[in-house]
Amino acid sequence: NKPDIRFVVHYNFAGTIEGYYQEAGRAGRDGHPARCIVLFSFADRRTQEFFIEKIGEDGSLDALRKAELQQIARDKLELMVRFLSTQRCRRQMILDYFGDESPIENCTCDVCKRGDVSPHEQQVDDETTLVIRKILSAIARLNGKFGTGMVADVLIGATSERITKFGIDKQSTFGLLAAHSANRVKDMIKRTIEAGLAEQVDPDRNFRPVVRLTNTGIKVMKAEVPPPPMLVDLLPRHRGAEGDAPAEPWENRRDRKKSSAAANIQLDAEAEDRFTRLRAARSEMARERNVPAYVICHDSTLKYIALEAPSNLEELESVKGMGPMKVKLYGERLLGSLK
Repeated sequence: NKPDIRFVVHYNFAGTIEGYYQEAGRAGRDGHPARCIVLFSFADRRTQEFFIEKIGEDGSLDALRKAELQQIARDKLELMVRFLSTQRCRRQMILDYFGDESPIENCTCDVCKRGDVSPHEQQVDDETTLVIRKILSAIARLNGKFGTGMVADVLIGATSERITKFGIDKQSTFGLLAAHSANRVKDMIKRTIEAGLAEQVDPDRNFRPVVRLTNTGIKVMKAEVPPPPMLVDLLPRHRGAEGDAPAEPWENRRDRKKSSAAANIQLDAEAEDRFTRLRAARSEMARERNVPAYVICHDSTLKYIALEAPSNLEELESVKGMGPMKVKLYGERLLGSLK
């Protein structure tokens, strides 16, 4: 009951949202910021299911009531797992669960901090989108029969007796991400699960979860909808084998052209001062949204803005590299830095 607890860690997650809320609520009772972290593992779900199966084991309940209570517990567990895996605001999920209609402002949950916003606010670039679709295609080809480890092995083109036995090395997705390490691909797969594009399930309850696509994942794979913006940083900003030093900056051809173009733009003293202020504003917005600075806009765009010194949003929209959406999202802040 100490009011100034700043940090709560769940090593095993609670079986219900009520339980989690009560335990996490021990932090920050004095009204100051506090952090709550859940270490989520599929093994913990199996532990909770084990306890659910023990309900009524002492014979105190008839079969009907026992089945009813077990189903209620499973439903609550499923909601808890959704809470842990969601790409929605976690505070909103808790309020929805308890029927609280209080408005949410300036949420700092991990989902909101990493930019779970309108798909138009942050767009996953073409290269990252292609990698996401390769991952989803590999999951789809395995028909929900294998876990994340097998999906990663398929994507990096690993060879094993099991892969050969099932003819998986003959699939079109085999080796599509061979340029990446196994650990990197496993991390990418986990991110797609966190983003709600895939899910882990244990249909046989044998503690061997398999991975399969969600309805949203299918739509992303088929290019019917774009990937969620929380995957904007899925690919590393530097490329190179682990242990190589130093790794070269990882930029695709388009980014290299923009970097080169920015270096060739000459600025006078006044424009250089405006450019410095624009970069500071961009860095601040990038930190707030928890995205790389280039997602906001490239240096070349900032230099064009510094040169032209637009005084309103209409003039800003005419600057090379800007557009209606960027002006809508970042225009006021960029113009404010020029004053």
